[in-house]
Amino acid sequence: MRKLILILVLVLAVFLTVKYDLLTTAKLGLENRFNKQDIQRIGRFHILVEVTNPEIERAGLTRESIRETVVQMLEKSGVGIIPEELWQKTPGRPSLNIWVNALPAEGQKGIYQYMINIAVTRKEDDTGVPPIPQKDKVIWFTSELGKDDVKAIRKELIQLIDEFLKAHSGG
Repeated sequence: MRKLILILVLVLAVFLTVKYDLLTTAKLGLENRFNKQDIQRIGRFHILVEVTNPEIERAGLTRESIRETVVQMLEKSGVGIIPEELWQKTPGRPSLNIWVNALPAEGQKGIYQYMINIAVTRKEDDTGVPPIPQKDKVIWFTSELGKDDVKAIRKELIQLIDEFLKAHSGG
């Protein structure tokens, strides 16, 4: 009987882990914890915003409006912004990357299925001569999935930026 209960618990644990992608969530949580000191040492970031669907931009969630919101939040919190031309010369080229992927929900006008990803990235080593193309290293990451209108998506984005600011300040 004990073996049966143990097997059922293990099967349930595996099912929940796979269904809710708990391994990725746990891995990102651990990486964020280990890399928290890295983002705390970075005083300024270049802001990169990508919105994948022109329809949501027409509905008011544009790259420019997202960037303005993020810049205001960072400046208010004392986190500096690196302009593009200076960023290219900044060691490590730290950036705060925001991706908003949204598709119209079928049969629901003004409602979108969305995924927001926010990542802090940097180059590992910029000292190659000649320079060697490098993949950016993700040192902090958060994301959210949902289904709602543009106003709610913007609110979720603000909450995720707040998470970043808490991590950056050591909270």
